[in-house]
Amino acid sequence: MKTILVIAAFAILTAGCKKSEFSSSVQRLKPDQTGTGNGTFNPNDPSTFPINPVSNLPYNPNDPNDPNNPANPNNIANPNNPNSPLNPNNPNNPNNPNNPNNPNNPNNPNNPNSPTNPDSPNYVPNTNYANGSDNAGTDLKPGASGGGLLKGSGFSCTGFRAGAIGRVYRLPGGTSQIPNFAAMTSIGTVKRDDFNIPARSWTKGFPGVPTLIEWFGIQFFAVLIVPETNFYTFRTTSDDGSKVYVNNALVVNNDGTHAPTTVTGMPIQLNKGIHLLKVDWFQGPKKEIALQVFWSKAGGGMQIIPMTSMIAPENCTETNLGVFN
Repeated sequence: MKTILVIAAFAILTAGCKKSEFSSSVQRLKPDQTGTGNGTFNPNDPSTFPINPVSNLPYNPNDPNDPNNPANPNNIANPNNPNSPLNPNNPNNPNNPNNPNNPNNPNNPNNPNSPTNPDSPNYVPNTNYANGSDNAGTDLKPGASGGGLLKGSGFSCTGFRAGAIGRVYRLPGGTSQIPNFAAMTSIGTVKRDDFNIPARSWTKGFPGVPTLIEWFGIQFFAVLIVPETNFYTFRTTSDDGSKVYVNNALVVNNDGTHAPTTVTGMPIQLNKGIHLLKVDWFQGPKKEIALQVFWSKAGGGMQIIPMTSMIAPENCTETNLGVFN
């Protein structure tokens, strides 16, 4: 009987030791979820250090000066570090709603709904040209030095606005076609938001030039904003003559003394971006006037060139007389 009790006690003791040893082995072999090695964190054992989620390097969480410690204010993984990609205010954070590269940022030009995306139905062309630049930063200033796209206009200006600007010229009686305005002296300037003056009797006059009835002409200049590379067709309806030039190339010739007449030019290819637009027009004998300038891209319908597709010089040294004597 004693022998049986001793054997049983020994078996229980042995089994207990094995279970204890097995449990210890499991504890030792269980990987630390925040470390690189097995077991719990040991400040003297780098293999147990947790991993920095940004740099993917181990760090000592007990050492605030450890350069890889996310608690270190200079560490890139510290969300309070303004340079950290985890900082929501970091402009380089792809999740920052103010990051221009965030696809959801309305100012991201690649956002299909962005007002800065020319292909977006919400596209709004930039018409704040106070610094003489378009969306791409292109220099448009026609200043006295002759620089910029509008250098051929001869205007000396410090700013820009949407629309077009024109010089007004007196013409000799009996003029039958558009003269060489460059060889003449203007009597003032006039601004246009667009070229949409349908045929009308002279009782309404030419907008901005109320006192001139007959025998005068206007040469308009503007920077034309082309939304996409394509073939474009231009058209004018005018009384009397009109001509349209793009980059100094004649694209519509509707010259001569005549009643309201419509002429359509041949299609021309224009690259996306900005181009020089010049419109010449003259009024011969009185009673009727008209000046409308249209454009269309291949496959599209004709429309008046909109104000937001043109840039005009502003704050020019020439006097805008308003009333021409």
